[in-house]
Amino acid sequence: MTKKWKSFAQARKFVITLGLKNVREWERYCKSGKKPADIPSNPQRQYKEEWKKIPVGERWGYWLGTGTINAKDKKFKVFKKARIFVHSLKLKSKQAWEKYCESGEKPNDIPVKPSDTYKNKGWKGWPDWLGTKRLSTKNIRPFVQARKFARSLELNSEAEWKKYCESGEKPNDIPVKPSDTYKNKGWKSMPDWLGNDNVATQQQSQNYLTGKEAKILGRKVKKEIFGDKKITTKDWEDAHKAGKIPKELPRYFHNTWKIKNMGKNEKSKS
Repeated sequence: MTKKWKSFAQARKFVITLGLKNVREWERYCKSGKKPADIPSNPQRQYKEEWKKIPVGERWGYWLGTGTINAKDKKFKVFKKARIFVHSLKLKSKQAWEKYCESGEKPNDIPVKPSDTYKNKGWKGWPDWLGTKRLSTKNIRPFVQARKFARSLELNSEAEWKKYCESGEKPNDIPVKPSDTYKNKGWKSMPDWLGNDNVATQQQSQNYLTGKEAKILGRKVKKEIFGDKKITTKDWEDAHKAGKIPKELPRYFHNTWKIKNMGKNEKSKS
């Protein structure tokens, strides 16, 4: 007597309610004695026609309702696009990556084991994958070329630059902190880097006092405005923008200002 099975759709609907995650759990369930007699243990045999219509690699995921795709049959993003996405996550270690993968938030087109998936396809190690690798001076663009690129973005502030860096769109040979990378190599200021204060900076630098004169005036102005309070660079820049600082003194200390002997303590306070 031929056994009567539920239709494929009915059987699958029932199986999905079980909440099983993989084939192993399905096999254990079939051996438990709890499975109804009209649900086959081997759906690939009883539902051959329906089974063939499902893409290879997706069949068990479809049957169990997990949507899981076999690793060898998955279609992942190309390495560069996948890495850009991962950089946007700002994960700091391999352990953090593994925890993220377990969270269920990872897109299906990003592999759990990128070292295997992208072997010989761009993989250079975990620091490179996560974006924690520091750029060596050999792998960054020369200052003039990098600044030209930064200016082409038409950003208006340091906050916008940081937001752009966090977007994952920044090329790897452009540093996140150009002030550090290009120190003594052409760096003047963030406005100069972005190209939105270049002219004003050049005109203003012509009116700057000599180091000795500026040092005396700078101390006096700081005392008058802030008293004995320890201030940050931002405090000084905000006061300069508000017109409280004489034009003979610069807004940005890493600019073209000729004060080089102001002293570490004074420079950090003003």
